[in-house]
Amino acid sequence: MKFVQSSSYSDTVISELRKELKTQATEWFRVLRNDVVVSPTTEDGLKYHKGTLTVFHRPRTWREYLRLLLVHWYLPEEAFALVHLELQEMENKFGTDKAIAAHAILRSEPEMVIYLMESSAVYKTERELFGDIHSQFSFKKYHFKNLDRRKPRKKVFRRGYHDQGSRRLPHEQHEAKFDYSLTEEQNRIEEERQILEDTHQIVGGMLE
Repeated sequence: MKFVQSSSYSDTVISELRKELKTQATEWFRVLRNDVVVSPTTEDGLKYHKGTLTVFHRPRTWREYLRLLLVHWYLPEEAFALVHLELQEMENKFGTDKAIAAHAILRSEPEMVIYLMESSAVYKTERELFGDIHSQFSFKKYHFKNLDRRKPRKKVFRRGYHDQGSRRLPHEQHEAKFDYSLTEEQNRIEEERQILEDTHQIVGGMLE
């Protein structure tokens, strides 16, 4: 990060950053404390709480996700663990470049601070950093929402064969048995995944 003001010092910026994020974490915890789940996870990665399934409201933009990443380190212990897991699951949601930054921030609080101070990937100056952090943000949206279990539909048993499918006649043209475009797409995804993993290791080595 490049300091625009000549009076700016790294220690002062870090101290003010942590102070502001702790204040916002207190505000966020007021929303979370009634929804904190202490029961073990159940099927599909959802949390079970008081007879209901609970899911975390997910941010739609990188800027919203970044704010939650920064603030969540200062949440009380009873809320931190679950929120941290939810944010980890969204690490790759906003593309490769954003995934690298999210991975670095999610490693630990000290490494997050080091990454913000020494890298320009997220914020280029201290003005941009505090301008973003001081911008209006609604933590009320980001909580664990209770979802009541729906009763399963009654299964209807039928006799006979009811499939009115579209079977082709022997003389009609048939599709190819292999979808080469799908194979190419799978190879591309695997290559991107490997590049991302290699980058994570490089960033992790720099922060250690």
